[in-house]
Amino acid sequence: IFLRIFNAKGKFRVRDYLFILCIESLNLLGPKSKTSLGLGILAMLAMFFIENTNRRLIRKITSKIKYLPIFLIGVSLLFVVSYYSNSAWAVLLNAFFSGIIDQAAYFWNHYEVTLFGQVLENVSSAKATTLLQARMLDNGYFYMLLGEGVVFTAIFVALAVNATRRLLRYRQYRCILILAIMFLWGLMESALFRLEMNVALLLLAVGLYPNIKGWRSGNEKY
Repeated sequence: IFLRIFNAKGKFRVRDYLFILCIESLNLLGPKSKTSLGLGILAMLAMFFIENTNRRLIRKITSKIKYLPIFLIGVSLLFVVSYYSNSAWAVLLNAFFSGIIDQAAYFWNHYEVTLFGQVLENVSSAKATTLLQARMLDNGYFYMLLGEGVVFTAIFVALAVNATRRLLRYRQYRCILILAIMFLWGLMESALFRLEMNVALLLLAVGLYPNIKGWRSGNEKY
């Protein structure tokens, strides 16, 4: 879906929206991924908004996305704290997403945040003798903080902020949308920072270079 958005020539057509919807429907029927379906629908709505809204308004909204990783780290902490406080909304959200908040809370309470990370002991349902023993940390932001450490997390966030800022300067709104979906996906997937499972990470390389060949400030990819 990321590649479909990035490589689309001209405006999205009905067939493009149908393609994404079909792929995400198959994800729901097969792997039963509610997260993927939700983000796919969000991507379609965002594409429609980008292509049918005043550029100034789009720029104003997308300028906030560069801080999305920082915000989502805070959201992850809020989920865990609210869940342990038995907040009704957190308990319901945990049930809807198959216990993902409970798993994050377990790892948050059993591992300390360190500078350079540590090995996290994940126990898959296939290896566990009972379902209650299965422990898998799916929240990508907690996985970075606990498993990779503060230094790695700070570098990731800095790259994300800088890359989004430069994409905004070049008015590459589709690329910004891809990054935004990727950041949101990180709430539910530990593969957020693994290149072999998330090719959208390559967009963060934009944050390393002040000038991109073929892109000029003011040019916009529709």
